[in-house]
Amino acid sequence: MKQRCLSMALISVTLALFTSLPVVVRGEESTTGGNTAYGLMDLYQHALERAETIQITEESVYITGLLKTKARAVLVPRITAFGDHTRYDEKKEFMGSVMLPESTTNYGVRLDQSFTLNGKEIIAFQAAKDMIEKSEQDLNTVKETYLFQVAAAYYDLLRARKAENIAIANEKRLSAHRDAVIMRLKLEEVPKTDLFRAEAELSSARAELVKAVNTIALARAVLARVAFLEPGFQVIEPDREEVRIAEYQLEALKQAAVKNRSEIKAQRFSEEIAEKQIRFTKGDFWPRISVEAMYLNSEQDPASPIDDTDTFSVGLKLEYPLFDGGLRRANVSEERARKRQVDLQTQDLIKQIHIEVEEAYLAVASLKGVLDALDDQFSFAKENIEAVTLQYRNGLADILDVLDANTLLVNSETQLAEALYRLQQAGLLLDRVRGTFLTGILEKVDTTK
Repeated sequence: MKQRCLSMALISVTLALFTSLPVVVRGEESTTGGNTAYGLMDLYQHALERAETIQITEESVYITGLLKTKARAVLVPRITAFGDHTRYDEKKEFMGSVMLPESTTNYGVRLDQSFTLNGKEIIAFQAAKDMIEKSEQDLNTVKETYLFQVAAAYYDLLRARKAENIAIANEKRLSAHRDAVIMRLKLEEVPKTDLFRAEAELSSARAELVKAVNTIALARAVLARVAFLEPGFQVIEPDREEVRIAEYQLEALKQAAVKNRSEIKAQRFSEEIAEKQIRFTKGDFWPRISVEAMYLNSEQDPASPIDDTDTFSVGLKLEYPLFDGGLRRANVSEERARKRQVDLQTQDLIKQIHIEVEEAYLAVASLKGVLDALDDQFSFAKENIEAVTLQYRNGLADILDVLDANTLLVNSETQLAEALYRLQQAGLLLDRVRGTFLTGILEKVDTTK
């Protein structure tokens, strides 16, 4: 009798410990009614305004834009002002003529411009414009990748919250079942092993609840870090929107992806840049012409009557290296090899995008196919546990039937929630791989803030 009392007291203390822990932690989720609640589109806008990754890439776009200014500067003549003043220790004369004055002063303006006959400088300017376009596409790629990370963290939190709700409901059902076992045990309708099994299942459910609470805490921390959220935020459950793929053909999706993806657009600009770089390097085989115009004013003290202090000159210079040891030819061959590399990278990227589109398309199709079945499974599992629980209370079912029915309900509800969130994520992934993910977001968020 003492051992039985001690065992029951130990079970009571254990149950009280497991019950108190989740309640305290769950209070963090439920007592934040006064804090900001975010839907997925709200998270997108909040994150876009604060992400350091995007700001770093925007600075890279700005730096690339300066290349155009530098390339334009080469096309504009350079104007230089100069001047010097020299004072000597003594004046020297010879037969009445000043050989060395006391001081001389020179000043003037020089204009010079040089260019290659194949338009090498213009090619560099055009390549700079292509580099700006490429950097903007790279920025779009960074935004897409980052926003998809935000979406993934958002759905991870929703999954964790749903898992917590399932664990709470499971704990309540097993608690009620344990109480029913105790009632029937008092009436000596069931063996004592039923109580031990019920207590064990209840303890396992409470352990799962503790893990679910810790998982949701981690998911909240990850989303807060990714989207720059203040503590105590809430997320809004998304509407269960139908993800439609019937109107799309797989080949059409692949073609749209190759046309719309920012990675492909950036790669196309890389091809243009590589082609222009070949033409730029070939400019070393062309003559280089330099033009210089200069105004010079020279004064000396004492003045010389034979000096013309005001002069203007124009010069033209032509340069062409006759022999350089094969350097120019090697440079051109190197740029051609780089162009072939870029072409191969484009082909590889297209194949990769085709695989990504097919994978996302099949994922959506697969999830849509199983979602209805999981809906039915969950409905049947709910009806099943209600029926089995009633049968157990009336002595028509044993404890294994109840626990099996409860396990089926928990598994079916978990699978349904997982499939639903995965389907919504797969829909976003399908938008991303076909190149409409970012444009769809930017059309909805306010980018003027």
